[in-house]
Amino acid sequence: MEFALLYSFIGVVFIQVLFIIYQLFIFRRKELVYYLLYTLSISVFLIFQADPYLNPLKNTITDIEKFTLSRGLWFYLVAFYFRFGRNFCSMESLYPRINLIATRLETGMIIFGSIDMVTSYFYGGYYFSDDIVKYFVFAIVLFAFYVIGLLAMKNIVLNRILVSGSFCALAFGTACLVDMLLSDHKKSGLYYMQYHIVGTTLEFLFLNYGLLLKSKMIEKEKKKLELDKQFVIIKERERIISDLHDDMGGSLSSIRIISDLLVQQKDKLKEPEKYAQKISETANELNQKMKTLIWALDEENKSLSSFYEYVHQYAVNFFEDTGIESRFQFDEAAGRKIILNAAQRKNLFLCIKEILHNVLKHAKASILTIDISTAHKNLQIKIADNGIGIPENENHAGLRLGNGLKNLHKRVAEMNGSIKISNDNGAIVLIIIPI
Repeated sequence: MEFALLYSFIGVVFIQVLFIIYQLFIFRRKELVYYLLYTLSISVFLIFQADPYLNPLKNTITDIEKFTLSRGLWFYLVAFYFRFGRNFCSMESLYPRINLIATRLETGMIIFGSIDMVTSYFYGGYYFSDDIVKYFVFAIVLFAFYVIGLLAMKNIVLNRILVSGSFCALAFGTACLVDMLLSDHKKSGLYYMQYHIVGTTLEFLFLNYGLLLKSKMIEKEKKKLELDKQFVIIKERERIISDLHDDMGGSLSSIRIISDLLVQQKDKLKEPEKYAQKISETANELNQKMKTLIWALDEENKSLSSFYEYVHQYAVNFFEDTGIESRFQFDEAAGRKIILNAAQRKNLFLCIKEILHNVLKHAKASILTIDISTAHKNLQIKIADNGIGIPENENHAGLRLGNGLKNLHKRVAEMNGSIKISNDNGAIVLIIIPI
């Protein structure tokens, strides 16, 4: 009966390892690595302890050496289980301080287990006294029960599953200790290991169910996030298209009215070329808005680096042959990692465009600098010139900036950002938005 249980457990371990490797290959979660290490550690520990004939080192080490090595292995398997449990239940977010203590305790167990195995093997017996180990094990068990209690109080299904699995292992482990004390260690190692084999098998069943459930929960959450993302993108596009519709409507109406004047009253107009020039400017502006819309809606341009390249090209072309030198500062490495949505790309570009037009018309500057950077989870766009600056009084500043000042504040507010306008040997406009 005892050997049948042992060999059945070996089959369970084989299936268990295949299951974890499959899960790891599909989902690639960190907790699965620790679960695999725990499974291998506890399986080797139990099988070698239960039946010396299954120990491949039986002819090279004594029984005493085997048990000293097993003691160190016990610390390994407990450390792996702690680390698996922390990741499985997201302890870092639930109990950050307890998670930190557990992390340090795991490191301590790995170090102590390694030292214990090496020193005991060369020493020919236990190098550390039983009392030292007992105190250490007692502290680990108390901490484990404390963490299990904390997790059990949280009404979270994954916590309850881990607690149930841990309870099975601890309950049968406790029963084994009681039996050993009552029988005064007179029974075989295989007999005592039966308790641990049954408890560990039940633990595997609970934890495997928990892993499958968590995988389904993660996939469900991913699908929900993807749907939410698609919904946000659709709403952003609808808003951008609505804004463009209003802009196009106004521009086209202006072109139509001026064209009608040229056609119907061309003989009465003193300077018809001015009206033709106005049509040309409005058409060019409309063309630029269309290009901006197409660029903003293209997901290939979602990185901050792509945004910078677009702004850089526009600014260079805009100030060509104007006598204004444009300079740029940008962290390319950081820019590739930051993503801007369509609304942010559109609003930020239109803000920069408004500022550049203002500099050209009013600043009397010879140098303009555009600095795009990130700090404290914020995107900062600083545009500075060496011109005459902007009046401190906002009413007078509005005379220079015109309706552009209101547009700047409106667009930045839509991105939950802030804008600051100041003077320092010229005008400085600082736009900050969260990312």
